[in-house]
Amino acid sequence: MEEKHFVCIECPRGCMLTATFKDGAAQVRGNMCPRGKKYAEAEITEPRRVLTSTVRTAYGLVPVKTNGEIKKTAIFDVMKKIRAAYIDRRLDLGDIAIADADGDGVCDNWGTGNGCGNGAGYVDADGGGGCDNWGTGNGYG
Repeated sequence: MEEKHFVCIECPRGCMLTATFKDGAAQVRGNMCPRGKKYAEAEITEPRRVLTSTVRTAYGLVPVKTNGEIKKTAIFDVMKKIRAAYIDRRLDLGDIAIADADGDGVCDNWGTGNGCGNGAGYVDADGGGGCDNWGTGNGYG
């Protein structure tokens, strides 16, 4: 039986969670709401993270961020693709920089302008292109 202790990050309460994984099922104690239980179950079975980085473009570096969580085990593979990428065009807010970076249909990276003539780019995991954007481009380039 594997037991892990977490501070829940799903709400401001910050519950102290204890999750055990036994016989293929996660059991959670200490959560004050259902979101904490779901968070701890995910952490103990398949941890996921939001990845932020920069991608090289013809106009300089553009900050990007996943619009969803990717598997923690996929972070280094996605970073290799981001580091190897070079975008030879201007990226506007919400433009796809790299398609299907994690191979899982989740890794859609995007971000805000960087002052080098770029808006923002994101890495579209599933090729669908949809994302809830925030921030603004700078209008140059």
